[in-house]
Amino acid sequence: MADNQTLVTAKTPDRLPVIWTIAEKRVNDLKFDFPAKIAPDLKKLQEKMAKSGKPADFVIEFKGNKFSFKMVTGSDTTLLAQVNFAAEKDVATRRKWLQSLRDQTDLVSNADLAKFDKDNPPPPDPAEVAKQREIVKTETGRIKIEQGIADALPKKWKNVPEGQREIGFKNWGKPKGIGPWIEFLSAADSGRSVESLVKDFLDPSITPPLKMRPETRRVIDDAIKAGKKPDLSRLKTEIEQLLDSGFVAKYSAEGKKSIEDNIKERKVRANAAAEKLKAMGVKP
Repeated sequence: MADNQTLVTAKTPDRLPVIWTIAEKRVNDLKFDFPAKIAPDLKKLQEKMAKSGKPADFVIEFKGNKFSFKMVTGSDTTLLAQVNFAAEKDVATRRKWLQSLRDQTDLVSNADLAKFDKDNPPPPDPAEVAKQREIVKTETGRIKIEQGIADALPKKWKNVPEGQREIGFKNWGKPKGIGPWIEFLSAADSGRSVESLVKDFLDPSITPPLKMRPETRRVIDDAIKAGKKPDLSRLKTEIEQLLDSGFVAKYSAEGKKSIEDNIKERKVRANAAAEKLKAMGVKP
C-alpha cells in the first residue's frame, strides 16, 4: 500500500482555515497520543501558499513506524504532528493505532494488521497458564507415584500389603478359585486364633471344604476329632507356596500393566498441557 495519503486540499489561502478544520478532525479521529496539541500558525501557512502560488495538501504518512501529519505546498513541507509507533511500548496501544489507520485511511491493510498480530502475539491469559501448569504438576506427580507403585508390586505372598490381600488380590483371585486360600492365609497372618480359623475355614461341616493336600487334611481332621488344636503351619506353608507359584506374580503383572496404561494417559495429558504452555511462550 501507499505510505502517504492526501486528506484534503486548500486550493487558495483564504480556504485554508476551513480546510484545516476538516483535516484536523480527520487526524484527531485517529485518536493518537500526539506529544503536543496540533496548533499550526495558519497565518504563516497562508503566507507560504501565497508565496508559492500553490495549493496546500494536508497529507498523512506512515513510514518506518512513524505517522506524520504534514501540509505540503509545492516543494515546501511543514510537519504538523508526528507519532513514533516504535516508541510506544504497549502492544495493545500500537495495535489500536494500526487498526485506526486500517479503518480510516489507506495506509494500513488487513495484511499489515495480520502481520503485526503474528509478530506481536497477545500475552497469555494468566488463568490459562495457571490451569495448564497445574495439569503438568498434577499429572507429573501422579506419574511418579504410580510408577513407584507399579515397580513395588509384589512377586511373593509375604510382600503383598494387607490392604491388597483383603481387597485387590482377593477379588482378583475369586474368579480363579483361589479366593478361599487368600482369605484363610490373610486371616492366619493377621493373628487370628487357631479356634477361629478352624471354625471359619476348617470345620468338617463347611462346604465346600478348603482345598488342600489329602495328607494335610487328614492331620488337621484327626486333631479336631481328638479335641486338640491342629498345627496349621503345614497348611499355611502349602497355600503360600501355591500362591507364590505364579498367582501373586500374575496378579502383579496385570496390575502393573493397568497402572502403566494409566501412566501413558497421564503423560499424554501432561505433554498436551506442556505444548499449550509452549505455544503461549511460557515454561511449564
